Amino acid sequence: MKHERVTKSSVERMRADWEQRARENARYYVATSRDNWTEEEFYRSGETNLREYVLSDLENVCQDKDPKSMNVLEIGCGAGRITRALASCFGKVYAVDISAEMVRQARAALAAYPNARIFRNNGKDLSVVRESWRQRLGLAHPPEIDFAFSYIVFQHIPSREVIESYVSEVHRLLRPGGLFKFQVLGASEFTTEEPDTWVGVSFSENEARAMAARHGFEMRYCRSDRDEQYLWLWFFKRREEDLLRLGRLDLENHILQDLENVCQGKDPRQMSVLELGRGDGSMSRALGELFGRVDTIEPGQPFRRTVDFALAKDALAETSHLDNHLRQVACVLRPGGLFKCRVASGAFSGEEGRQFAQNCGFDLRHRHQWDDETWVWLFRRV
Repeated sequence: MKHERVTKSSVERMRADWEQRARENARYYVATSRDNWTEEEFYRSGETNLREYVLSDLENVCQDKDPKSMNVLEIGCGAGRITRALASCFGKVYAVDISAEMVRQARAALAAYPNARIFRNNGKDLSVVRESWRQRLGLAHPPEIDFAFSYIVFQHIPSREVIESYVSEVHRLLRPGGLFKFQVLGASEFTTEEPDTWVGVSFSENEARAMAARHGFEMRYCRSDRDEQYLWLWFFKRREEDLLRLGRLDLENHILQDLENVCQGKDPRQMSVLELGRGDGSMSRALGELFGRVDTIEPGQPFRRTVDFALAKDALAETSHLDNHLRQVACVLRPGGLFKCRVASGAFSGEEGRQFAQNCGFDLRHRHQWDDETWVWLFRRV
């Protein structure tokens, strides 16, 4: 519930602040290099950005597709500055913004582009993106997106949960292999202790890579600008065959090589397993090939069935409420059963880490570091 309240509060702040900015001077707050844009100059600057960040990268963006056959998504379209340029190059463009006034101006700017659809969204997901009114009634599928793009938008979002929600939503709409290219605030001296709707949350390269993995993407490139204020990220949606290969590789590394601790003499086909955090779904599929029953939940989601083994590959690596999640697993894991999980690099160190595990209902028997990953073996106390 606390997570939901934080997200709701952040979204409400964003909506109010961006509505005010749009009414005050929409073009300036979209592109702050000047405060007195003419219409011609404003939309020409969008064409310049298109050349810089999209047309210069067509090998990754189009992947041999004809741009005129492609569906493109833009998150945070503002007054339609880049949206109009996208609509002149690509087959269909779907764009969202949280501000009603920004959406009004964008729709006016793209009135001559029937291939562009502008939506006011709720500030955290893409549920409004649709082909027609029939989809609102559940009578049609959402469009399959070939390329998703966002520029100078996520740097203003004060909540990691909101950014991760957008990444998850893009994964839902994007075709396998498709690219989501976007920009975030980098971890630098420009960041603030208290993110707001102008200077939002920041990411390191490792944090961005972990976010990609949690949501079924491969972060193939990460590039910073000259002063490292911003990071450009290339997230490619994993293909089905890649997910199967990765899942089986993880199964080999984390389960099959450790069956003595995982199964403790039990037949895997007779075991019930809990996976905490679905991520890209690759591990879930592989677990299902080995064990009798596999349930996957997100951290904090209610679950009451007793299980023999629990696993968390990515879900707890960045969490700030580790103790709550451990106690949740302790409530359903059989006495003596193993909870094997990847955690932040500093977690469970020394005697303090052992005491922390005991306070949550576990005995910490192993802690292992692989490169930048830390794994712990937590056995439910009898």
